[in-house]
Amino acid sequence: MRNIAGFLVLVGLLVLLRQWSGGDTEGSDRVAGATTPAKGGPYVTVYGRDSCGYTKSLLSELADNGLRHDYRIVDKPAVASRLHERMRAAGLSTRRYRLPVVDVNGRFYLRPGADTVQNAYNDAFQ
Repeated sequence: MRNIAGFLVLVGLLVLLRQWSGGDTEGSDRVAGATTPAKGGPYVTVYGRDSCGYTKSLLSELADNGLRHDYRIVDKPAVASRLHERMRAAGLSTRRYRLPVVDVNGRFYLRPGADTVQNAYNDAFQ
């Protein structure tokens, strides 16, 4: 009985940790928030960190697809400050969020796939 109780406590803690950390990435491609575009024409800005596997993967896929984008490292205070200002303007919390954060023409996506970014960028031309 003692082993079963310990196992159930461990499973419960893992479930709580998953919820606290943001869970899985399902649904993360949806627009998380929108604000006034930062530039005059269509653009893609990826905010992430070099040590983030999701950021590296997205940057690689965008480059492979030939989609021009800017990359900003969120560990730089000025970059983080500007990102958080724009996220708050879009109605997003800056307390905890998944990387990369992608700004496509003023629409923010949290940990999107490359196809979502490409589609959002293409929509700017329609």
